This record gives sequence, C-alpha cells and structure tokens, in this order.
Amino acid sequence: MSRWSDSSRARTERWKREDDSPRLKDVIPSITRLRIELTEYADNRSVTDSQRVQHYVVERAAAHFEIPCSDARCEDGGHDLTSVVISALRASRHTLEDEDPCRGYVGEHACGRTLKFTGYVEFEKQGEFESQG
Repeated sequence: MSRWSDSSRARTERWKREDDSPRLKDVIPSITRLRIELTEYADNRSVTDSQRVQHYVVERAAAHFEIPCSDARCEDGGHDLTSVVISALRASRHTLEDEDPCRGYVGEHACGRTLKFTGYVEFEKQGEFESQG
C-alpha cells in the first residue's frame, strides 16, 4: 500500500472518530468560545511551519481533539488531546497549557516530536459572557 493511501486512510478514520463524537456544546453547555494554539517541537526546537491556531465553532464542534503529527514520515502518530481538553473544560478553566508526545514511529524509532498547546476558553455565566485570558 502506498504512503499516500495510508495517510488518506488515517485521515478518513480520524474524521470518522470526530463525526462519531458527541458535540462540544452538548458535553460542555456553558462554553461559548474555544481557541487552541499549537506548536510542534523536535529536539526542543519549534518545527518550521508547525505553529497554528484552531478556532472551534462550539455550536457544531466535536468534543474530540485529535491532531495529526506534522512529520510526513511518521506512521501511526499524532496527538489525542481530548481527555486533557475536556477535563479542563469541565473544570471551567479559562486557559490550559500542556504538551503531548507523538505516539508514532519514524522507521523503527519513536517519532520524538512533541505538541505544545495553549487553549483559551470563554464560558457563559448567568446569561452573560465570562471571559478571562
């Protein structure tokens, strides 16, 4: 099987997991905004072109936060941030910071990349928006 079809299959499976997940607004009804800034690191240095910001449309977004590894050579890798993000949201945290090592392999070796992320959250509070961060 070609590398292209492997990556296409992995992407399709990731999208299916997202589609099958509950909606974020159903899991955390008070959430109004969510933004997560992501940067991937290799050898303690930021990977060129790996910085990005993801804005979530909370009314439609899945309660599933899976980010693929940006290394094209990485197999079976990526970052599932779902439990960390949902736990922070359930605790009504307005900011969250964490990192997650890639679980994939480049050849016979562990990928070695790490995704560092910071989330910024706004919640509704008694009919008003509560915002911090």
